[in-house]
Amino acid sequence: MVFRSLRNKLLFLMIVLSLLPLVGISFFSYLVGSKQITEDRIKLALENKAQDTADKIDIMLRNQRQEVASIASIVSLNSPAVSEPNRLALIRLLNSYAVTHEVYDILVLLDSRGRIIAINTVDRYGAPLPSSASGLVLGENIAVYRAEKELFDRSARGEAAHHDWYQSSLVERLYDYRDEDVSHQYNIAFSEPVRSPQGGEVVGVWISVINWFYIQTVLDSVETDLANRNLSTGYAFMYARDADTIIAHKYRENRIGIEPLRSYPLSGQNLYGTKLVETHRLLDLHEAILQQRRSFAYEFPAGNKKISGLAPIDDTAFGWIVGVGIDETDIFRPIKNMSWWLVGATFLLASAAIFFTFLVAQGITVPLRNLIQTARIIAQGNLSQRVLIRSSDEVGALGATFNDMARALETRETQLQELNRNLEDIVRQRTEELESSHEALKKAYLDLQNAQEQLVHTEKMASLGQLVAGIAHEIKNPLNFIYGNTGFLEEYTQKLKLLLEAYDGLPSLSPEDRARMAGLKESINYDFIREDLPTLINNFTEGATRINTIVSDLRTFSRMDSDRVSEIDVHASIEISLNLLRNQYRERIEIHREYGDIPKIQGYSGKLGQVFMNLLSNAFQSIDGEGDVWIRTSTSDGVVTVEVRDNGHGIPRENLNRIFEPFYTTKAVGQGTGLGLSISYGIIEQHHGKIFVANAPGGGTIFTVRLPIFQEKPAR
Repeated sequence: MVFRSLRNKLLFLMIVLSLLPLVGISFFSYLVGSKQITEDRIKLALENKAQDTADKIDIMLRNQRQEVASIASIVSLNSPAVSEPNRLALIRLLNSYAVTHEVYDILVLLDSRGRIIAINTVDRYGAPLPSSASGLVLGENIAVYRAEKELFDRSARGEAAHHDWYQSSLVERLYDYRDEDVSHQYNIAFSEPVRSPQGGEVVGVWISVINWFYIQTVLDSVETDLANRNLSTGYAFMYARDADTIIAHKYRENRIGIEPLRSYPLSGQNLYGTKLVETHRLLDLHEAILQQRRSFAYEFPAGNKKISGLAPIDDTAFGWIVGVGIDETDIFRPIKNMSWWLVGATFLLASAAIFFTFLVAQGITVPLRNLIQTARIIAQGNLSQRVLIRSSDEVGALGATFNDMARALETRETQLQELNRNLEDIVRQRTEELESSHEALKKAYLDLQNAQEQLVHTEKMASLGQLVAGIAHEIKNPLNFIYGNTGFLEEYTQKLKLLLEAYDGLPSLSPEDRARMAGLKESINYDFIREDLPTLINNFTEGATRINTIVSDLRTFSRMDSDRVSEIDVHASIEISLNLLRNQYRERIEIHREYGDIPKIQGYSGKLGQVFMNLLSNAFQSIDGEGDVWIRTSTSDGVVTVEVRDNGHGIPRENLNRIFEPFYTTKAVGQGTGLGLSISYGIIEQHHGKIFVANAPGGGTIFTVRLPIFQEKPAR
């Protein structure tokens, strides 16, 4: 409808012609802009940022080592001051250092025996520490504090020592950081020996415990720098030397100056001390750090893609790894913004082109409307009507051509009448061709039906072949009862005959004769024979009964009743199949019958028996060794449900959708035709039912068959 108007066609043409260069320019601009923000460039920038941050931390650590060494050397020059009488002067000195440097939680001076001579009594902001706690610490032996004791032991031997990221029990005693930024609860520490300037022997130890927030501030500055560049998801973090423990991170408890983003998955979490592998399942990132990769792309948290630059600090004594990461959404935001600008510009320019095209098209379409009106009059049968030509342009030429066409219409009408007379012959010829094609299709359909029946018969014969082997085995067992016990029966009968003849040969039943007969009974084991004869007779009876049952079930199963709908006892049909398949599951598979109270259904008993036979046979064959098969039946809303579940090896998920395809099988070559389930599917469809397959939760397969109790119409 839209393109019936020439004006609309011109508009469409101009839109296309104007949009092509606009879209081309926009696409070219997009490509140029994308090249400016490539993943490699981002990785390089993040690598440089991570390295710069690692260098800053290296410089800070180097400065702290130098400060501690400098302070220890100053105290060494006044080594007599390392004594109890000079405690107040030493405390004032330590307080001055704490306030001046603003990084220390604890400054401790120890004598050579590890006793605390002096400790700062104000924090790094000049606020007094609790006098009760600091008073108790003074005079204590450093052995009470395990981490600081390790530093003292090493420096007492004349070494400069340090302690990696840890929580100082000495700091916890003097400070209450529980409601502050969690980074305040961690520390690093340095120690230096205090030597006598005369003999150089160690007379004490200086320990400086630095608050970890001092290090965390360097990493937080990276976050601020990235935010100023409109990269709000960027931040720095740091791992311990094991490349697994997070020792500094943006997301931490009680952080000051940051509002938790509810939309961000990590908001409100404390990542301090968590593990990459155990806590966050980031084994690939852990391995990338161990391989000294400079950058790595990963998901953290799950579903949130991130790229991080990685750089180890140069101070191998600590071995920390600094990372700077940004979400992909931030990285490619400029490209998306540019895309929207390009789309907007393209839309505005296209709108202008459409407006001017509309004006031009309007001047062209007015003469054409006159031509259309004249054409309608001619179409109504007035062949004398002509178009009034007022110009010599293309539209005028079109009008002249139209007048020529009107004059030719009468001639064409005559030709059309002649053509109509010939049309009947053409239609008759085409009809014969269609009938011929229909017969060919009908023949092909009959051939397909015959092929399907042959395939069904082939599958049924294959199933019956397996059954014959099982039936032969079953018949052999009861026959063994007959042939195996015939000899015993003959022997026992002969012995009884001897006993009776002995009785007949005796002239009387005197005590001696009775004793003799008792001995004879004992010698031939008369009592056992008398007791065993009923057992033998029962064996004969049981064997004959089982032979009769098997043969009867086989005849019932093989009965061809495909043309007659009858009432079917589903439980009886299942039991017949179980009897015929006994050889497949006997002594290795336990059958769990969970039969519900279900009515008889209408259907084709032979075909449904084949379905149950296929499902049970597949269940038995899927179990290697011992196992279990559950058969459950129930009814609801006029439908009977039969469920066959096994705990075999199951069906791969990718094969579940193909399990009912003809000739598809998961069995080894020679063990199946691939038609059993396909035929079963067709039989259930023929009964207006449904069949489903699924893997059981604990292993194995569940086949579910749903059959209506009544057939609405005969299945064909």
